[in-house]
Amino acid sequence: MNTNKYIKYETRRWIDQITILPRSIFLTFHLWENLSDEKDDNTFYKIQKVNKRFLNKLERICNASKGRLERIVVIERNTSRNHCHLMIEVPIHLSNKMMVK
Repeated sequence: MNTNKYIKYETRRWIDQITILPRSIFLTFHLWENLSDEKDDNTFYKIQKVNKRFLNKLERICNASKGRLERIVVIERNTSRNHCHLMIEVPIHLSNKMMVK
């Protein structure tokens, strides 16, 4: 088995086993040109800030009862372009369609 495929498979299996987010959505998004090409630590810090702002706005829009949505954030930098993967909890009072909207 190819090492990359094996790593993806094992990661997916691991997330499925440990996840406490049974009602969740998965997002993948690409970043602006200035954040997608650079691989240094300063760019990584800026990407973290973008993710934090996005999640804070999402929590305000969703009226999260606990004040926080549970999430797992992965920032991939070892590819040709930086991008992010998010696994976000869907609050009980929203459907998956409403969360995506």
